[in-house]
Amino acid sequence: MIANPGDEERQLATPQSSSSVFISQASTDRALVNWVCDQVEAMGMCPYVAQQDIRPGVPIELKIREAIAEADVLLAVLTSDGTGSSYVQQEIGAARMAGKPVLALVDRQLGSTSLGMLDGIEQIRFDPEDLAAVSADLTAGLRTLDKGRPAHVPPALLVGAQPALQLHLGLHVQLTAGQVLVGLIFLVAAFGLAFYLLSDRHGGTASAATANA
Repeated sequence: MIANPGDEERQLATPQSSSSVFISQASTDRALVNWVCDQVEAMGMCPYVAQQDIRPGVPIELKIREAIAEADVLLAVLTSDGTGSSYVQQEIGAARMAGKPVLALVDRQLGSTSLGMLDGIEQIRFDPEDLAAVSADLTAGLRTLDKGRPAHVPPALLVGAQPALQLHLGLHVQLTAGQVLVGLIFLVAAFGLAFYLLSDRHGGTASAATANA
């Protein structure tokens, strides 16, 4: 799918340190998705749309899995096309299995249509003709989920902590071995001293007996 001219600019302009929102959607809902991206960016968050992640040679499935793993929240845009998309359902399933918070933006026209894995999940219903009316609810929903997510520890910090841990363990082993060695030396010295004292005492006793005789 060819991205809009402004899509690349949107991604480049988004700070990578902000919270990431994976937007699960049908490619036919481009205008609606662009509006959603604008709302997410206005919150200082980073929207991710698979069609805008153009990396030749990289399998789509791999890109999506990586993006979901790195995302803080998954926002499912469910229109008639979105609910019928196998990609959307699979992305929702992957996010839930990964423990990611999920928010559903649902077209009112769907009525009581089953939403599959999102049945029972908090939903925000919207009118395609009046998106402004749902902007505040969308913002509040995303902020609530983002605040409730577990603290993210950058992989670099985890990797950096390993050498220190290994150094600590190595030092501990060395100190323990040194203590054992010192203990053995003291033990041998104690046995030597005891043997010397016993020998000296035995020699002294024998000398005294000879003198008396």
